[in-house]
Amino acid sequence: MKKIISRIIDIILILLIIYLSFRLLQKKGIIETKLDRLDRIPSFKVEDMEGNNVTEKIFKDYDFTIVNIWSPLCGACIEELRALKELEPYIEERNGNIIGIITNGSADRAGAKINELNLGFTNLIPDKKLNKELVKGAVVTPTTLFVDKDGYIMKKYTGSYGTEGDIRFLKERVQELIK
Repeated sequence: MKKIISRIIDIILILLIIYLSFRLLQKKGIIETKLDRLDRIPSFKVEDMEGNNVTEKIFKDYDFTIVNIWSPLCGACIEELRALKELEPYIEERNGNIIGIITNGSADRAGAKINELNLGFTNLIPDKKLNKELVKGAVVTPTTLFVDKDGYIMKKYTGSYGTEGDIRFLKERVQELIK
């Protein structure tokens, strides 16, 4: 039994080392992901969690949109969602918008998290096309994109600093954009 537990721990450690190495190489620009190569959000027509059809035209009415790719199974994602909820009025005052895109989980789980956090912004359920062209390129959740009114990606960020850290970080990024 001890051998089995020891092997499981070894496998977990090896996977962790591989993952952290990949992230380091990605941050240094040595490894490029599909999302890194993407300069614009691909066209899409999907449903949001309320059952409404949403297309890339949702970006047109705002100077910028924060697109947050998140998973209901990801603790860091929940921290960032809390920050986005807190920042929503601040972002709206600056003619910005927030859109969540759900990954790695069922719509039911995501719906439960949306209700629990009392999120007011739109959350999209990606179809196969959007999943393939955008969501799967986000190798880390949360992934946060700042997008202009034409769908061009201005900035890309991954990870979370915790709710308070995310509030500071995202607020600073918004201030940089609107200068």
